[in-house]
Amino acid sequence: MGKIKVFILAAVAVIAIFFIAGAIQNSDRKPDEYTLIFEGDNKAEVWVDIAIQGEDGVMYLASMLLKDSAPTMRDVVETINNKNEGILIGMNDNGIITSVNECQNEKKHWNVYINNKRTSEQNIDAIQVSDYDGITLLYE
Repeated sequence: MGKIKVFILAAVAVIAIFFIAGAIQNSDRKPDEYTLIFEGDNKAEVWVDIAIQGEDGVMYLASMLLKDSAPTMRDVVETINNKNEGILIGMNDNGIITSVNECQNEKKHWNVYINNKRTSEQNIDAIQVSDYDGITLLYE
């Protein structure tokens, strides 16, 4: 069991490093046809990369432009849910991620990692995202 957890964390680290390196090289990013866009207050542009990793590996990868001065994980989740990307992220009334598609059970939970660090906050309304963050939703 310990080797599997180490392997999963290593995979998350590799994905995040890939996105961070790409962000540094492409500091003047422009949206393309695959970029998900969130329209908020339009006072700032925040680029994030997101990976969703379930029990069987990576389920989803995307780049997102959040046009908002104070974007949160809720903006990220709702943008994915509203764009019919084949991924549906479920949440409870407390803003805690409970499922991604059919991936849920009593023993494991969905955790949010930002730049390879697990967030202490579970409520996605309280998790702020910043420019060039690498976000990973990890089922563990």
